[in-house]
Amino acid sequence: MRGSNRNGVWGYTQVLPVRVLAAWYQTSAIKLLEVLGAIALMFGLIQIRTTVLRRRQRELQLLIDERTASLTQRTHELQQSELQLERIAYFDELTQLPNRRVFKGRLDELLAAGPSRSNSFAVLLIDLDRFKQINDTLGHEAGDQLLREVADRLRQSVVEQDTVARLGGDEFAC
Repeated sequence: MRGSNRNGVWGYTQVLPVRVLAAWYQTSAIKLLEVLGAIALMFGLIQIRTTVLRRRQRELQLLIDERTASLTQRTHELQQSELQLERIAYFDELTQLPNRRVFKGRLDELLAAGPSRSNSFAVLLIDLDRFKQINDTLGHEAGDQLLREVADRLRQSVVEQDTVARLGGDEFAC
């Protein structure tokens, strides 16, 4: 250290030990705390993000489960509808007998197989006489009941491999 008076005369030089301490925010302990704080902040942000992602995953899984259940239900409904359409296409709704289409298909199969001793068959066509009078006098419900009864009796009169079909109206075939 050196000093001067008012006249500008310099005095002797003296050495004084001066120790300058760092500010509190510049100390190594604070630097360590800053690093630890940054790590803790990153860890906290990762935890928050993980929690958000897990919550979103649960929500999406619930949505997937709901849609899967819905699609399963729709598939079941479509299969039931398909079975119902097939039933309507091939069976008479009133008598539950095969319809004209099924009968013709089975007859075509027999004819295509060709004649043989084990493949002989007969075709019986049945038409109910005066059926229109029953409908006109007793009503359509009575006519429907008669058709169901005829179908049941024909079904009971044949063996299992035979085909009984309602061709339409009051016409049946065996």
